Amino acid sequence: MEAKMVEVGTAYVLKNILTTREIGPPMLPNGEYGTGFNPDIPYTLSSWLTEEDDLAYFTLELTAPWTGVKTLVPVKFITGELDMVYTSLGMKEYIYTWRRNEGRCTEFRGSDCTKRSGSL
Repeated sequence: MEAKMVEVGTAYVLKNILTTREIGPPMLPNGEYGTGFNPDIPYTLSSWLTEEDDLAYFTLELTAPWTGVKTLVPVKFITGELDMVYTSLGMKEYIYTWRRNEGRCTEFRGSDCTKRSGSL
């Protein structure tokens, strides 16, 4: 899949994923660009997300200092019913039966799903 994404560029693919209103996992049928992504279709980022910082959310190196650290404050997982990951196969069941990430989240307060919203 990564090789096909190179055709349109990582930045475009991530912006497409962040702004899609389609539910379920991304589908990549073969098309004019070989991926199903069409870089000629415009996207609209949320008002709080700029062109410069949207890719920063996918930089795993930035999270390294927190690897294995316990969350010691109350936590509630909130998602939207149109979120791409939430609507992927098996994710709803996983989220609602989550076992507090093996003790790393000491005060898990449950999960909630908002209506008519996605990840952004």
